[in-house]
Amino acid sequence: MENNSAFESFESQLSAEAKGFLNTSANWGLFLSIIGFIGCLFSLFGSLGMMAGGAAMGANPVFASMPSIGILMLVGTVVFFIPVLYLCKFSISVKKAIEVNDTEKLTASIRNLKNYFMWAGILTIVWILSYGYLMISVIANAAELSRM
Repeated sequence: MENNSAFESFESQLSAEAKGFLNTSANWGLFLSIIGFIGCLFSLFGSLGMMAGGAAMGANPVFASMPSIGILMLVGTVVFFIPVLYLCKFSISVKKAIEVNDTEKLTASIRNLKNYFMWAGILTIVWILSYGYLMISVIANAAELSRM
């Protein structure tokens, strides 16, 4: 007699309702990833424009920091692109996994979802720390100016 666990069959792992929830999540994830890719594209163009515009202005001190800001924007664009890519991979692969009832594809798609949330969490922590640093800097500068 063959000893099959309930976890060896895709059909026994997910109910129709759970598959529907995953499919809906995949649709919204795909929508959000497309919006994210468009945002990355605009950010890429903006960062390239900042670098080119700053270089074209030459030695004008008003525009001297534009290339540096453009490079920072480019780095931010790449960092933002990574979680958007994971979300897109999740959305596409979970739909395929449900369509063909493939547990391995479902596992890979859930891994992409985990990576997306991990990147989103790390970026959220960096964002919170950056705002904390900004608030401390503003308060310190205000205190310094009030002494003058």
